[in-house]
Amino acid sequence: MKNKIIYISGLLLVSSFTALSQEDKVKFGAISRGIIQESTLENDTVNPYKENNSNAIVDLRINVNPNRKTQSGTVVRFSGALGGFYGAGADISLRQLFVKGTIYNKVNYELGDIYLKMSPYTLYNTEAEGSVNEASVFGKIRQDYSEYDNFNIGNSWWSQGGHVDFGLFLDSTSSKGVNFDIFSTRVKAPSTMRFLNGARVSLFQEKVAHLNVNLVQLADAQSVNPFEESIRNSVSTLEGEYNIPISSFKLTLSGETGLSSYQVLKALESTSDAITITPENKEGSFATIKGNFAAFENRFNFGINYLRNSVDFLSAGAQSKRINFESNPLTFRNVANDPFNNRSIQLYDLVAASNVYNPQISNTLMAYNPKFGNALPYGMATPNRSGVIFNSSYLDSAKVLDLKAEFGILSDITGVGTVELRKFTHLKFQGDLHVNKLIGIKKGIKLSAGLLQNNTTRGGDISAIDLKTTHLDAGLDAEIFNNLYLLFGYKYLQAKGNEFIYDLSNNNEYSIPSFYLVEDQDDMLALGARYHFSDNMYLSLNHVGVNSTNKLAKEKSYNFNQWMLLFSLKM
Repeated sequence: MKNKIIYISGLLLVSSFTALSQEDKVKFGAISRGIIQESTLENDTVNPYKENNSNAIVDLRINVNPNRKTQSGTVVRFSGALGGFYGAGADISLRQLFVKGTIYNKVNYELGDIYLKMSPYTLYNTEAEGSVNEASVFGKIRQDYSEYDNFNIGNSWWSQGGHVDFGLFLDSTSSKGVNFDIFSTRVKAPSTMRFLNGARVSLFQEKVAHLNVNLVQLADAQSVNPFEESIRNSVSTLEGEYNIPISSFKLTLSGETGLSSYQVLKALESTSDAITITPENKEGSFATIKGNFAAFENRFNFGINYLRNSVDFLSAGAQSKRINFESNPLTFRNVANDPFNNRSIQLYDLVAASNVYNPQISNTLMAYNPKFGNALPYGMATPNRSGVIFNSSYLDSAKVLDLKAEFGILSDITGVGTVELRKFTHLKFQGDLHVNKLIGIKKGIKLSAGLLQNNTTRGGDISAIDLKTTHLDAGLDAEIFNNLYLLFGYKYLQAKGNEFIYDLSNNNEYSIPSFYLVEDQDDMLALGARYHFSDNMYLSLNHVGVNSTNKLAKEKSYNFNQWMLLFSLKM
């Protein structure tokens, strides 16, 4: 009966708007995806050696435009496991719901499910680990499956609430003005009502300069229950940019500086007054300044960025991670002939395990694995960092070669658990070579490569640290027939050394450190083919070999193979 209701409801939902859509007041769109996966674990006689994951989803998007200035929309998901006969395992759910519009051609508003982004220090969804210009055979899976299912679009955070923005021009040419942005959203929290509120005031002169004042606060609704904790994390920043044209070149100076405050509050036993229960509020600060030189119509860029983030700089909206490293992968949870050996997150999971992705903002600094990058695990807003980052990019006039490079020298500002400071070097390189343009053929052939190296050192006897990590990505997309591409992808990760890890889940208080020792080597090799029916629809068949070697505990090493058939349609 439940399955009949699901299908009938879906049919009625589509049918009820068909007549209206003829008047262009109701428009439909959809994203459809089907996946068939079969994975085989090798050399394991205790755990299940085969796993199958097959499902299909259709996200039906309905946009209603009652007038030119108002739009309401919803996304309804129809999903089901392939092989569930007669609708067994089918489900229907409401994925998104929003209303947006314009008032008096001046004020824009959004209500419901919205996406928000500000600066890298206030509200910013930093990219996940495990990708350095990765091959499209991996990137399509990450983008169309793992990130899409968790509302990770660009560097914005998905939120539920309201957003208003409006602006005023200060001169007759409309080149100078002031913009105002205000938002208030609800954030998922275990046992309290938690809100993320923010505002931005921006003064601008088009193509010349802008100056922003940013305010963001993550706060719990204060409880009147005795000794029940609530948190309040406030960040205020001043951000600016100034462009200086010099003949055919352009020099851009930009920067941001600000303060943060993190408070833990408790209600008094008989009143609604609040007091802080920490001896002192955690007060932090940061400052960054960047200079960028651009030439040849912005095809060549060179920049220098200095940053200094204090040890107590805390910004939940910018430091929350896209990967929840405390979650367990679904594919082969147990490996190595041990039913109690829970597999940790590895390279494969960062690409294809949607359950390890995090769509929510966390009030505490989330756990991370140093082997995937130790220099800037929370992006540019990583606390307790000071140093310089150099970056450069180049794109030739024929758009054959596209290169980007980044090199950073960083260190701790404050020693944690010792007076010794950690020192970091950070090297990142990525490049694309469009072979078809180089040799003058129409069918697309692209080679891609990426490299990320992090080195961490610290002096001392007991507190000494020496950790080296290397991550490589390589890929090939070759159009062998019209719209039919041969795909190749390779990932390699090597990590060797030691570090100390702190659990910051208790209101960002440093705990007794855990000693982290690693000597791992992971790699993924993928071969496949993808056929594009159109720009928005494709079918791919891939084979991936996954190897994970733990040289310190060889019994935890494993390897498995996976076939994946993926269909994707966007309209």
